[in-house]
Amino acid sequence: MSIFLSFLWVAIGVILLLFLNLKFKMHNILALILVALVVALLEKMNTAEIASTIEAGIGSTMGSLALIVVFGAIIGKLMTESGASQRIATTIIDKFG
Repeated sequence: MSIFLSFLWVAIGVILLLFLNLKFKMHNILALILVALVVALLEKMNTAEIASTIEAGIGSTMGSLALIVVFGAIIGKLMTESGASQRIATTIIDKFG
């Protein structure tokens, strides 16, 4: 029964996250932290562990994405300085109008 309740809390969290993002236009990170807090409270997690658990989850996600974002920014800057981005934009506009 507890596994069912855990899945139910996560499903409620996903619905709440969609609701906050789509209806209230809340910032994604803020909505995600709020929903994580709500799900942790519904799961009756120890209040002392909630902050460290949310921090670990966000830290691991941001840590894995940071490298992708940095390399994307470097490639974007190189494309802008070389004129490649302008050429790509011109080609797309010529092809599709």
